[in-house]
Amino acid sequence: MNVVLIVSDTLRSDHLGCYGNTTINTPNIDKLAGELRSVEEPHFSTVTSEKWSFLYATENYPAQLYDLEQDPSESSNVIGENWTIAEEMHRKLIELLTRVGTDDKYLSERSRFLAR
Repeated sequence: MNVVLIVSDTLRSDHLGCYGNTTINTPNIDKLAGELRSVEEPHFSTVTSEKWSFLYATENYPAQLYDLEQDPSESSNVIGENWTIAEEMHRKLIELLTRVGTDDKYLSERSRFLAR
């Protein structure tokens, strides 16, 4: 068995022809996707905006939030005093994933990782 894993932090699936985008031309990725089995289960751990970087809690680590303007090296977790920002980033991500048709089971699973 061969495995091809493409990882990109700036490429959204809704920007690819193989996921239905008719505006952006991605023929090489579309061809590769047509020949391979793709995994449709989203596993996201970070939501980032210009100002904030929010990391979901895992079994071993609590949720984290960094102010990228004040702390670009992400050395000071400020989630304690900015919890509502993390909640808002989570809400916007869920709205986006819902809008692009992500299965509800993946959305509800992710919500538990928002725990404090």
